[in-house]
Amino acid sequence: MAAPAKPRALVGVVLGLIVLATACGRSEPGEAPADLGAQQYEADVDLILQLWEGFSDSWVGGVEAGYAFMASHNHPMLECVASDFDSHRSQVPDPLYWEIALDVASIERHNSWVLRSSTGALVPPEGRIYRHRGTAKFSGDFPTETRQNEAHSAVLDGRGVFFFPCSG
Repeated sequence: MAAPAKPRALVGVVLGLIVLATACGRSEPGEAPADLGAQQYEADVDLILQLWEGFSDSWVGGVEAGYAFMASHNHPMLECVASDFDSHRSQVPDPLYWEIALDVASIERHNSWVLRSSTGALVPPEGRIYRHRGTAKFSGDFPTETRQNEAHSAVLDGRGVFFFPCSG
């Protein structure tokens, strides 16, 4: 797919999918929260890092591979499948490289975070919920764009998952 006429339009579409984390690079994990032991916290941080590294690596395989990874690693409460991202595909160039670099020291529990369920109620998602900052870098056949934001991930059933809205 050809690059859009206006790179900012691409960034708007991509950023519409997720708000991500601030601060580049890697550092040491912060102190373990009171409700977790240090060993469990470090294991959770490793799962979250693997999740986002896998996300970044998936885009090297093309837009379809990136969206497939998003669907397969999204929190089950969001009930996403890869075809749910079809409305975004037509607006995103291929190749698109979407890299995420987390600030490991910013990863912290966020037990009070809630999502709106399909019934409209605000409910806490299952799993151990974390908030973190990092840098999102978008590149491809358009000028590279970098954004810093905050996002959430969860550790659920022994794996890291994230929270991407799956339909536009």
